[in-house]
Amino acid sequence: MKRARIGILAAGVLCATALPGACSVYDESLLGSGGGGPDSSTGCLHARWPDEPKNAPPGGDISFVTALTYFDFGEPYVATDGGANHPYRDVGYDLDNTCTKIGPGDPRPEDPNLNQDNSCRNAGGPGFAGVVGDYKDGRDNGLAGLITRVKLSLQEFGTDAYLANIGTGKVSLLFGVSGYNGELNDDDVTGIIYSPAAFDSVPENAGKTPQFDGSDRWPIMEDSYVGENEAEPAHKSIRGYVTNGVLVARTADLNLRLRIGISSQDVTDLQITFLQPFLTAKISKDERGLWQLTEGVIAGRWKTDDLFKELSRFPNPDTYPDVPVDDPFFCTDSQLYPAVRGFICSLADIYSGPPGPGNDCDSLSIGIAFNAIQAQLGPKVETDDRVNPCGVFNPADDDCAKWARGEPVPGAGQIEAGAGDGGS
Repeated sequence: MKRARIGILAAGVLCATALPGACSVYDESLLGSGGGGPDSSTGCLHARWPDEPKNAPPGGDISFVTALTYFDFGEPYVATDGGANHPYRDVGYDLDNTCTKIGPGDPRPEDPNLNQDNSCRNAGGPGFAGVVGDYKDGRDNGLAGLITRVKLSLQEFGTDAYLANIGTGKVSLLFGVSGYNGELNDDDVTGIIYSPAAFDSVPENAGKTPQFDGSDRWPIMEDSYVGENEAEPAHKSIRGYVTNGVLVARTADLNLRLRIGISSQDVTDLQITFLQPFLTAKISKDERGLWQLTEGVIAGRWKTDDLFKELSRFPNPDTYPDVPVDDPFFCTDSQLYPAVRGFICSLADIYSGPPGPGNDCDSLSIGIAFNAIQAQLGPKVETDDRVNPCGVFNPADDDCAKWARGEPVPGAGQIEAGAGDGGS
């Protein structure tokens, strides 16, 4: 797979263009109930999602699709749109019913209401001091901590790059809603997620960028559908409802192809496997009569084993951006790989299953904020085949258990002609 170099763009494009609002079986016990209230034992207000509505009218016949106008991982960054400083944002939900205290390696100030030990044990063992804690009201977002550290080497990676690439149509996500009654409360709606290709990757959009006015027709990757059937989305909720105008859509474990901006000019694609994911968002119409999702949150868990499988999709931070981003890739022979390996494993902050004593932290918690405006589904497009570009130096062969045992990285000490240069 060749990453496209798309030309330099200031990451403040969304503000400049005034965009609107700039599988396993799902285990209900992993999500718990919504609502929120103070915990008298800790003083923490657990950030939760709305409960299901009571005595709400049944679903209706309203259906629509929305595309991203805003996407926020929650990590701190200094924007390239004039240098505005964006500190950590409190993004996400309390997924483990625990208000985990700030760790000794976390640069954020202590919060007296975050005063509990983590709900799982770090992979480094009993003697390892975790370096990440929760955010306000127990919000879990280990991914923000990881992106903060990756930005030390890939400085444009993260929210700023993603926003720039939304504006040019290089990346997006589409969220569909069907069976909605149009009221403040609805006890049965369906949420759908579509993964689009680049907006201009089909002839009808050649030379164009999205207008975010309801007319945009986004090309949709073929694995967003079941087989060849475009009437059957592959990623739809197993439970969805609207409470006081807030949509809650829960899905089974999500295996989704997602295009990610590495910088304001470079894009890669990842195969994201989120466990127990769900989203919430205010559902309404804007002043133009377009359906919109605002103050949205995507939450879930990303197993570190699955994250390692995606590292080779990134450029080698040893040399980026001074060499083409598709040569070399980020493999275990990179000088910075051991540090990234340590970041991933030390920042794992949640268990992939139901909380319980003695479980190892094997996942990163996810908290992502978003807004989206009405759009349209365009033609179905094929997805590229995925190959191993790293040979014996493949991050997919690594895991945090090896890290905890002090084992060398995959391929360490091996010299093999051609290893790491695109062998499958």
